[in-house]
Amino acid sequence: MDILVSMNIPVCVFRLIQAIVGQDRIRERRHMLCLQVLHFCIVTKVSHNSINTQEAQETLRMIWKSIPDAFLCLEELDVVFTFLKRFLQVLFPERNIESIFHLSIEQVSKFYLETVYKMESHLEPRSLQHLCRVQIRERLSHNSQLPKGLKQLMVPSKIESYLQLEF
Repeated sequence: MDILVSMNIPVCVFRLIQAIVGQDRIRERRHMLCLQVLHFCIVTKVSHNSINTQEAQETLRMIWKSIPDAFLCLEELDVVFTFLKRFLQVLFPERNIESIFHLSIEQVSKFYLETVYKMESHLEPRSLQHLCRVQIRERLSHNSQLPKGLKQLMVPSKIESYLQLEF
C-alpha cells in the first residue's frame, strides 16, 4: 500500500485516461474526480491516524462543496477502480496487486458516501442552490474578492455561511 501512496497515482494514470476517453473532456474530468476519491481513500487507509483521516475527509468534502460537478455514481467509481487495479498489475507484474491494494469497491464507495454524504445510482445534476453557490464563489474569486467579498454581499448570515462552504 505504501507504494501507492509514494507514487502519485492520479498523475501517473492521467495520461492513460486521456488515451482511453479520447477527446471526451467530461468523461475525463469525471474519471479524474474518481481518481481523486481513490487517492484520498488510499491515503486514509494507509494513515491509521484518525486525525489524518478526518483531515483527508474534510479536504475532499470541501472540494466537493466547491465544484459544480454531479455526484459520482458507483458505476463510475467501479470503472476507474477496476482500471487502476489493471494498470497497477501491468506496472508491477511481479507483485500481487491484491497484497498492495487492500481496497474493495465497496470500501471506496463507503468512504465516498461517508465523506461527501451522497452517491447517486445514476448521474444527477447538482441542485440549483449549489450551482449558484459555485457561480458566486467563482465570480468573487475572479475579482480577487474571495473570501472577503462574501461579507460585502450583505446577504443574510445563513446564506453567507452557505457561501463560505460551512454547510
